[in-house]
Amino acid sequence: MKSVISINPEVMHGEPVFEGTRVPIATFFGCLEHGMSMREFIEQYPSVTKLLIDRLLEEKRAELALI
Repeated sequence: MKSVISINPEVMHGEPVFEGTRVPIATFFGCLEHGMSMREFIEQYPSVTKLLIDRLLEEKRAELALI
């Protein structure tokens, strides 16, 4: 499966973002760290869908399983 994370030097200066958006992955994790719910995040950043978040979490879970 294709990664949900996109890195392109022409989008957000190459910072990892959710594919098809300009929303940095770090923004998602930072918001969660500060107590924002996933629902609130999606409301704040509507270009990031629940499906994209689910795919990101599954991708990272799979990477951790390999460690």
